[in-house]
Amino acid sequence: MLRSDENDEGDHEISADEVDAVHSVAAKYYRMIVMDSGNTARAANWRAMIGHTDQLVIPTTTMEDRAEAAKLTLQTLAARDQLLAQLAEDAVVIISQWKAEDGDEARRIADGFAPLVRRVVTVPYDQALKAGRIRHTALKPATQRAWPAAAGAVAQGL
Repeated sequence: MLRSDENDEGDHEISADEVDAVHSVAAKYYRMIVMDSGNTARAANWRAMIGHTDQLVIPTTTMEDRAEAAKLTLQTLAARDQLLAQLAEDAVVIISQWKAEDGDEARRIADGFAPLVRRVVTVPYDQALKAGRIRHTALKPATQRAWPAAAGAVAQGL
């Protein structure tokens, strides 16, 4: 995980060279490598990670500022060069409903992403995802169907 350095507590933020080194080692042993970066598109470590990316997954919620940040990330990639523009166009956006009443907002946000990416998947609100350990049996049936659909959308791009 590429951590954003949001505090001054002396924590180490992984460098771009370290991203490359870790990826090199992991690639010797694994055919699939998943990296979680947060949303620091200006950071050198983030750009290094994107350089190793075959399938971009943009998770967001129905909180307007988060969805807008995700959209700006895609637009930033699309504007950089042709390779990154193609990565953005082939991306999968996963929108998780923040609140139970966010169904209309989720559809509006999904409609805004649809022309930018290969696929948009919406995951309904589920209280079982809000706190503590996630138990599959506690999830609503719609949630149990949505997450495999999201995984399938990602897998189609690999």
